[in-house]
Amino acid sequence: MKITARVFQKKIFETTLKSVAQSEKQIDAEKGFRGIGRLCGLAYCRELIFSTTAAGENVISIMRIDAQTLRSKFYGKVKYTAQEVLDEVITFGKRFSKDTVSEHWFKVEMLDINAENEILLNESLIKEYLSFVAPVEYQNYFSYSYEIYKHAAA
Repeated sequence: MKITARVFQKKIFETTLKSVAQSEKQIDAEKGFRGIGRLCGLAYCRELIFSTTAAGENVISIMRIDAQTLRSKFYGKVKYTAQEVLDEVITFGKRFSKDTVSEHWFKVEMLDINAENEILLNESLIKEYLSFVAPVEYQNYFSYSYEIYKHAAA
């Protein structure tokens, strides 16, 4: 069987996203560690979906995690290994875009937010929170950006 670039990319996508605590990142040089952060959304929704595509492709790779089933496995009377649970709750798929994308992208979706976490759907509160914990650069036309950056560096 001839291995195409697409088959290779699909295998990397599936292996990378399904693995837990096996990131190859350098802890002191790169953001994130062990690939666990991407799974935090599992506590807040019924289903967590990761979608991505590579530049120049029209294939969208998709990983779906049934968060509700995953949580039920933790609290049930039957004991499962982590691998057994992951194998049951994760599915992979793909869909085709009508257009070839020009840039790589990665999207995370949390479907059916749990009632106790509906604050996540309040856009103004989330913007306010993110402005403190994940600030972004100022627009180039913001006249006070230089002074603010200078003050923050001091």
